[in-house]
Amino acid sequence: MNSKEHHNYNISYSSLSITYTYIIKLVEKILPHRRTPKYSYVYYLNNFMALLKEVTSYKALGNHKTTTSKYKFHYETIRKEFDRWTKHNIFELAAKEYIKDIFPNIDNSEIDSDTLTLFMDVVKINNISGSEGIGINSEYTKKNITPLSFICTNNKYPLACMPVNVDIVSTTQNIERKKNCDAKRDKKLQQNLDKIKYNKIKQLDATKKNIEKKLLREEKIKNDTLQQIEQKLISQQKRKEKQKNKKITAKKNNKIKKLTSEQETTIENTYLNEMNESYVLSKQQKEICNVKFVNNVANINKIHVLEIKKITRQFNKKEKNQIKKRQDIQKYEDSINKKICQHELSAVQTTLNNLPINLENIKLINIVGDGSYLTKQCFQLNGIPVHMIAPNKSNQLKNTSVENKQMLKLRYTIENFFASLKQYPRIYSRRERKLKNFMSCVYLALIDYIAKKIKIN
Repeated sequence: MNSKEHHNYNISYSSLSITYTYIIKLVEKILPHRRTPKYSYVYYLNNFMALLKEVTSYKALGNHKTTTSKYKFHYETIRKEFDRWTKHNIFELAAKEYIKDIFPNIDNSEIDSDTLTLFMDVVKINNISGSEGIGINSEYTKKNITPLSFICTNNKYPLACMPVNVDIVSTTQNIERKKNCDAKRDKKLQQNLDKIKYNKIKQLDATKKNIEKKLLREEKIKNDTLQQIEQKLISQQKRKEKQKNKKITAKKNNKIKKLTSEQETTIENTYLNEMNESYVLSKQQKEICNVKFVNNVANINKIHVLEIKKITRQFNKKEKNQIKKRQDIQKYEDSINKKICQHELSAVQTTLNNLPINLENIKLINIVGDGSYLTKQCFQLNGIPVHMIAPNKSNQLKNTSVENKQMLKLRYTIENFFASLKQYPRIYSRRERKLKNFMSCVYLALIDYIAKKIKIN
């Protein structure tokens, strides 16, 4: 496309390719021009195709040959236009119309007139910058993916595409597995907590016993010190009494003159005062010892309280770590159980409802899938019964029939279709943040893929 072609607003559909005609007709119907635009719809569609096939980001379109403007942030206008088209479901509607028109012309030699055999499977696309419809890969849990459910024919023509709802858990296996995981996790955590509590209680008992022993020792020391002090005081008092008695007797014997009554009273009073003073001193010493003992007991109690606080803090830290581990395990298991990207059977009915083909003369639809689609559920599409064909397990009583084996041998067609679809770099790895924008890229790739396949055939 030349640099001036985007200014031609009167488009001749005969000159356009098949991929362009279906899309641009819908754009002109749904989003007609209110005034003469600077860039035509064909110009924007060329940039969208370049983004799908050659370029990995919108910013890289500035240096691409499809862009003609020299404006630095011109890629933002292209991005806004792409968002506007996806908002009105233009790519989805165009793909459905294209599939509806082409389906009768497909050579389905292996399909009878009454029955229709289709192939169904899920593609897991690596996620880079997506935020919606993301799940964990069941094969490699470290990577996030976006699962898409496809239906195609035996000639590798895609008919329907739907994103798998990752938040729904419909299989009984996941629910049972979740219950078993929860039970095992609770048992392990309870055992660990019981062990920690038992060890901590032992430590607390040991510390209490040690503190009690310390207190008993200090009480003995206190009693011994008090007894020693009392014995010393008594011995001192006895000595003083003996000395005084000796002095008094010596004075009485040495003195010739008789003492008067007044003199005797003065001597007795002095003796009593000295005895009282010694008694007061002994009391003060006892009080000092009692104060020291009380202070020692208070210090011991403080130390005991601090030790208990330390032990409780350590226990609380370990308990908090256990709770954090439990929460992390629960988050991981919830992510696995709720957002595990297995072949969910909930996506079967949604993809069947998304089929745009006419089913007038068809009485039965056979859908061939892998072992994960083995169910007893009954599906319908516009009143037509849908029969799911999947390989039986080795431990089942019924073996797969010969007809089903022949159908299952053709499952390589859908896998080949996935390989050819992942040749588009925009689909091989998801770079769109919103799921709707990514699905518009998928529908655009489907239109281009079918058009190329028709040209080859």
